[in-house]
Amino acid sequence: MTPLGAASAAPIGRLTEIGEIDRFLARVSIGFAGLLLEGAPGIGKTRLWRHALTLAERRGFLTLVARPAVADRTFEFGGLTDLFRDVPEEAFAGLPRLQREALEITLLREDANDGRVGRPVAELIDERVIAAAVLSLLRMLARTTPLVVAVDDLQWLDQRSARLLSFVARRLERDHVGILVTIRVGDAGADGGGDSADLVVQGLDPDLLTHLHIGPMSVAALHEVIRERTGLAVHRPTLLRINEVSGGNPFYAIQLANAFAAAGERSLAGEALPVPHDLDVLVGGRLDAVTPGAQAMLLYLAALPRPTVPSLARVVEDPGRLDAQLDEAVNAGIVEAHGATVHFSHPLLGTIHYRRALPARRREVHGRIAQATMDRELRAFHLALAAAGPEERIAAELDLAAMEARARGARDLAVELLEHALAATPSEEMAAIRRRTVAVADAAFEAGDAERAQELLERVRSSLEAGPARAEVLLRLGVIAQTEDFDRSVELLRAADQEAGDDLRLRARILTELARFPTWLVLGIDEVERVARSAVDLAERVGDRDTLAHSLALLAGVIVRTGRGVPHDLMARAVALEEIGGSIRVDEDGGPSIVYAEMLADGDEPDAARALLARLCERARSEGDPAVSYPLFVLANVEFDMGHWDRAEEAALQALETATLAGREATEVLALSALAFVRGGLGAVDEARELGERALALANRIGRGGRAPRAALGLLELSVGDAEAAWQWLEPAVARILPLGLGQPATQVTDGAEALAALGRLDEAERLVDATESNARRLGTQWTIAMALRAKAAVAAEQGDLTGAESLLVGAVSIGRSGQRPLELARSLLALGSVRRRLHRKREAADALADALAIFERLPAPVWADRARREAGRIGGRGGRSVADASEPLSATEREIVGLVRVGRTNREIADALHLSPRTVEWNLTRIYRKLGVRSRTELAARDVLWKP
Repeated sequence: MTPLGAASAAPIGRLTEIGEIDRFLARVSIGFAGLLLEGAPGIGKTRLWRHALTLAERRGFLTLVARPAVADRTFEFGGLTDLFRDVPEEAFAGLPRLQREALEITLLREDANDGRVGRPVAELIDERVIAAAVLSLLRMLARTTPLVVAVDDLQWLDQRSARLLSFVARRLERDHVGILVTIRVGDAGADGGGDSADLVVQGLDPDLLTHLHIGPMSVAALHEVIRERTGLAVHRPTLLRINEVSGGNPFYAIQLANAFAAAGERSLAGEALPVPHDLDVLVGGRLDAVTPGAQAMLLYLAALPRPTVPSLARVVEDPGRLDAQLDEAVNAGIVEAHGATVHFSHPLLGTIHYRRALPARRREVHGRIAQATMDRELRAFHLALAAAGPEERIAAELDLAAMEARARGARDLAVELLEHALAATPSEEMAAIRRRTVAVADAAFEAGDAERAQELLERVRSSLEAGPARAEVLLRLGVIAQTEDFDRSVELLRAADQEAGDDLRLRARILTELARFPTWLVLGIDEVERVARSAVDLAERVGDRDTLAHSLALLAGVIVRTGRGVPHDLMARAVALEEIGGSIRVDEDGGPSIVYAEMLADGDEPDAARALLARLCERARSEGDPAVSYPLFVLANVEFDMGHWDRAEEAALQALETATLAGREATEVLALSALAFVRGGLGAVDEARELGERALALANRIGRGGRAPRAALGLLELSVGDAEAAWQWLEPAVARILPLGLGQPATQVTDGAEALAALGRLDEAERLVDATESNARRLGTQWTIAMALRAKAAVAAEQGDLTGAESLLVGAVSIGRSGQRPLELARSLLALGSVRRRLHRKREAADALADALAIFERLPAPVWADRARREAGRIGGRGGRSVADASEPLSATEREIVGLVRVGRTNREIADALHLSPRTVEWNLTRIYRKLGVRSRTELAARDVLWKP
């Protein structure tokens, strides 16, 4: 009822929390539920709370909203007044007169004095009467549509309102009402409001309350938040430092990002960070309360990585006073100690204290730390921070430390050390400066900071004459451009080839990069094949094993995508060479292993693809390779296709995290699209649409990657039966795909054909069917043939050829039953059941629909399952096997779940015991509640239902 003006976009980086909100609203639609969002100030509770209300209002729920402030604690019934502010007068008319008059006086409504002549005011404001009135009014409001009562910052709700909310919450367990509240923790200003929060929370049945702690944001999520709120493109090392200092708090992170932008200069790791004055005052005030000796100790604590009491004792000037100084800092709330481990209570305190120290004092502290450590990397790092100016000796030591860091996969640390080495190089050593600049660029690109790498390489490029040395730089710039600008990449790589001259080894590397997939859109497939064969020839001639492995894989990819089958001999040799070389590239269109994994995934060997992808992901993680985001995305797609949607979601989330953190926006688009597929399949339609639209907006901004989000959005709209919206999403992707003529699997084309058939645009649909069937037959992969048959059947059915459509769908189902793509099989079964119903073959139609429904529910795919039920409902008379609905007895799986609920098992324990996913358990519980007419686990446990057949 209360419009919040909230943005429709989902909060960034909070997919798990949004999933809980979806489940909360689903529970409200069948009964009472509570959701408590708890977290520190600035962590994002209110944004999630507002998003929950937006989703509730979209679903047609009523919302009553209160947002008390600290000053409202003393205003009796202030929260209640806010909650009912927008409830119309006619809603009060249904209350008994005594309750109505008491509530109107309490709420200070304009007509509060009408019609109460002679009634004592004390009787009207009796809290029991008010409580009864509030309970009656909420029940009346929830009678027609679900209702959400929402309070932000519950700890500041006045005591009278809190008591009333607690009273009614205990009595609404069979009503369609949700209680949605936020509670601030870790804030001294909220301490006095704990009684109000406790009153309300204690009034809720623990079985019906979800307690959700809102923790720190991931680095990737902070990056998106900063980009959205400030428009700043934060440099990766800076982002990592902002995350560390802010503790993952988005409010602090935004303030720090703005301070960095205002400072207008780069800050090397370990150097003082800019902190806004307001934030310094807000957070750092307590630092002034401790003695100078404790402040001196705290500077060492701020400068040490992973500090412990023993490491502090080795470097502080007065180790005999260390324990007393630590106690003083702990008592002041500045420091927390756990055994030998000690750290600031919030990282921002350490940053503020370090920044307040004079530069000379900071250098002195780092010098003492460097003298006290035997670790090469740590010593070099602190020597750099202790130096007053450039010094080649220190730069050389930093080079060695960076080599060690890169060798063990510590890519971010390697960048930091190399940046310090570059800064420590004397200005007259031009050759050393160029060498170290390229080294920083290589390390930055490996760590995912393409922007920094490009900036450094352009600087070197401008200082070089044409020739092999500049060709090396152009090659690197061409590789970086592959992630964003295909035309620019081709231009740079061709220039590099021209300047490489007689350096055949260098030319082989350049031509290999020129044969990668992004250039196909510029050069055309025939030219790419010629380039790939030239790269193979040159790599063979010079004996460059690594380049030969990559060029062989790229040539194999061309052969596959032009419909000539998988050249297993080329791939076997390429993978073997890559393994021998020890360096495996896993980014998009990377090395032989990831290319082969994609070939398997696109073919009919998903198990082999999944196993290979799991190994590639594990290896990339162990090496700290930010390109792990790409095999994670491919793995998410494979798991989705195989029906393992929990695993798919986990892989997609990890892909999104690593891609966003590394600044790999093209892979970020793919990861968001994979999440949209999963969330849409699981029935979270609004969230899936938001994810898909977010992915598409990013794809449009970077100029690539739009086909994946369009595929997700098209499938989503088909699932809800909106063929027109599906085609609007799919049409641009189809227009982009068909001219390529690459013979690769393209679900956008088959789904587009189905959408056009449903719209009656049969000529257009037939053209797409012809293209997709031709591609499928040429590729020879069974699942693409099955999809083509289903699309062709959709056209035939709309043309009135139901017998032909049935024959095509029988073929699609037959192929699907032998494969491992359950959603595709179930879609074909659903289409087959529909066609057979139209042919008046009721029994066979019901059998096909029952099979489809069983698969949809097992996934679970609730939106598709509802479509199967609706289709089954159109079958008149007696059919074949019954399609389950709310009136049926419990299934065997549902009875097992009920039995485990009755002995107190949690959803996770039930999932483990029955070898199901937790989401599948939740989906089954929702069906069980509906079938049995219960609202909670407590009621379910009390029901004797296991005897039902």
